[in-house]
Amino acid sequence: MSAYIDLNPLLRAWFSFCTCILLLASIGALFLNYQFYRRGAWFRQALLSAFCSYLLLQLELSVMHRSLGREEKWIPAMSGLAARIPTWLVLGVFFLLVFFVAGLLAEIVIQSRTDLSLLSVKEGIDALHTGLCCYWEGGLIRLANPKMEELCRQVTGEERLDGEKLWALLSEGKSAGSAEILSGGERPAARFDDGSVYAFSREELQPEENEGDVLYALVATDVTEEWNLSAELSKQEEVQRQFNQRLIRLGQTMDETGARGEILYMKIRIHDAMGRALVATRYYLSGSREGGEQISGSELTALWKEALLFRSIANQEEYDDRILEELESAADAIGLKITVDGELPLRNPGAMNMILSAARECLTNASRHADAEQLMIRVRREEGPFLTVEFRNDGRPPEGPVREGGGLSSLRQLVESRMGRMEIQSTPEFALILRIPETDERS
Repeated sequence: MSAYIDLNPLLRAWFSFCTCILLLASIGALFLNYQFYRRGAWFRQALLSAFCSYLLLQLELSVMHRSLGREEKWIPAMSGLAARIPTWLVLGVFFLLVFFVAGLLAEIVIQSRTDLSLLSVKEGIDALHTGLCCYWEGGLIRLANPKMEELCRQVTGEERLDGEKLWALLSEGKSAGSAEILSGGERPAARFDDGSVYAFSREELQPEENEGDVLYALVATDVTEEWNLSAELSKQEEVQRQFNQRLIRLGQTMDETGARGEILYMKIRIHDAMGRALVATRYYLSGSREGGEQISGSELTALWKEALLFRSIANQEEYDDRILEELESAADAIGLKITVDGELPLRNPGAMNMILSAARECLTNASRHADAEQLMIRVRREEGPFLTVEFRNDGRPPEGPVREGGGLSSLRQLVESRMGRMEIQSTPEFALILRIPETDERS
């Protein structure tokens, strides 16, 4: 095969142009390796390919000088090599370098996309939505990403980034720019022109006891969503607080209404008892009969004792043991005896009103319908703030289910208005069971 010097000059010119491009690619591989990794193996490979590309380019220059009848002065051996080297060897070395440099560049580029390099770290910091700034004591910036530069301009009102001044304004709750400082101190927060809210924190990276200045890291975190949620939560808490106040006022109104209803109920019962006692007195004095039966003096006395008992009940706000004596006296007037098993809630006027009203109904019904001689009252304390009070008598059991008339219906309304429950049993014997609050809700 002919020597390389015998090739057509135009082909050698194209080959020289391609060799220049190959040399530039080798230099590019050196630059990329330094920019991304600064790794020794890739640096040596890129340096070797650049050197070989340079030798090929120098060979072409020697051939050009020889074809023009000039001798190479600074590399004399290259002139003799250019006259003898075969074309296939030059082309083989060239294409080998082409594939080698292309593979080296591809490996560096691919590796830079998958591995963490110095450049990728810088690009990542610059792309952060979080502001990051490292500065020396005194405010000199060591590192800052674009987001922190933008936030600093809106807080300080200056284009120059000064970490010390930025932190001083934030911690004091002041702003020299367009930003709105929401809170200061060690965890300041600010609202910026786009409506975003950032919280700032500072950390010392180099302890003061070390030689040299102290390095601080200032971080700005986007807390817009959390801040808005907190503001919405505060609004909801205010709405809830106002609603609770309205509920409290409503509860007070309901208590007052219940108390007035209870007083009205007692007044109705007193009026009813006094009316029956007065009518019975008129019949007794005129000698007339009521329902075909002559009213006896003992019955008239019992009616008046019952009326006076409920009047004294309505006028009392706190009870003592005398109320039981008055109740027993009223029962004795109509020929009944009362026994109490358990402790009555004497200091709870609301509960005592319900118990005495139920006792009055049971006394009346036991005397008129059951021919009873004794009324048993049993008081039990349950778990929680409730009392269970049972009323039973030793008379005839009802022939069927007990229908609630005016007295029992009014009693149920009274009990349920005070958050209690009332139950009536017909079999195997009559029983009236109340489940009432142990504490007075009005107190």
